[in-house]
Amino acid sequence: MRFFQKSATLLCCTFISLLIGCDSNDDTSSTDTNLLIEEAMLHDFPLKETSYSSIQITDPKIVNNTEIVPGKIEIIVSETAPLSLSLKTVGFNQDNFSISPSVGDIRDYNNNEKHRYTITSLKDQQAVLHYDVYVKKNIPVETLKITDLVFEKSKNQQFSNDINIAKRVEDNSGIDKIYVFVPVGTDFTSLTPTISYDASKLFYYQDTSQAPGSTDQEYPAEGVAIDFKYPKSFILETRNSDHSASKTTVVIVDIKNPIKLESETITTPDATAGTTESFTVTKWINQGNHVIRYTKANTYENQTPETPTNVITVRRTLPSGGLRPGESADVSVRVNSRNYPAGDYSTTAVIYPGFEYHEEIDELLEPAKLAVSSKIKTP
Repeated sequence: MRFFQKSATLLCCTFISLLIGCDSNDDTSSTDTNLLIEEAMLHDFPLKETSYSSIQITDPKIVNNTEIVPGKIEIIVSETAPLSLSLKTVGFNQDNFSISPSVGDIRDYNNNEKHRYTITSLKDQQAVLHYDVYVKKNIPVETLKITDLVFEKSKNQQFSNDINIAKRVEDNSGIDKIYVFVPVGTDFTSLTPTISYDASKLFYYQDTSQAPGSTDQEYPAEGVAIDFKYPKSFILETRNSDHSASKTTVVIVDIKNPIKLESETITTPDATAGTTESFTVTKWINQGNHVIRYTKANTYENQTPETPTNVITVRRTLPSGGLRPGESADVSVRVNSRNYPAGDYSTTAVIYPGFEYHEEIDELLEPAKLAVSSKIKTP
């Protein structure tokens, strides 16, 4: 009887153990096959080849363990870093999830390429996550401006001191202009500018018919002798690091007082009262480096005696196309002896210069002055 009781007890314990064992196995199986895909979300994306400067991770949108919207990873690396890169490590349990491309698998981001990484549950192939990965270089923003231009005395022996920019102009066409004034008598055929700029590269050319972006002639840091003599041009082109953006700047070098008079003090022949007479009295010369045009009418000062209108007026002859550097033309004086009585008259004509296509600097140019004396005599 005791033997039967022991056997029954043993059978009962064995049955209970089997039940417990089955329950335990069922729980483990349930856990393994129902992994939450959120466990595989990426919280970092370390790179094997370089360190990143910054990273921004947008998690995938998941509903009921199913991805609705893929994630996004945006990485910034230094300007000198390579762009052939691979994932260094992952933070999830690789016994439960896989990733493709795999750890250490190199991808090329040189052309702003996007690479999609896919994370898959090893227990449920339908449970996946995606991350679109972007990598860009931290390239400083470049203004492409010429920040300075100097004719240093040490590189330009004809100057007694350094000569700096007089004026900058940003033209409506998007082309900047830099104006530099040098002394009268400067040899424009050989001037060496030292140039600073906020860009990756600086190029130059002197042919105005050349298209922007077509030159490969880089301006050296130490400078180079440039021929600025009319009609030569000096055009600078700054470019960013990948040559996707550029800016053109024209450098104009001239003098402030381009009008020279052969004579600055004139006495005209006598004019006869009752008539209006004109006399050619001298010549005006373009001693500058660009074509001179008319800007505004002459003004007059020091009129003796003071009269309601000008007794003496001065007129320049302007050749067709303007007065080119080195050219000269006549200056004439008109005496209004018709409306004023006999007597001695004098005035000083203020003659204003202006360079063709460069009206922006008219106010910086210095006028020439012609002192004129005339006598009106009775018939």
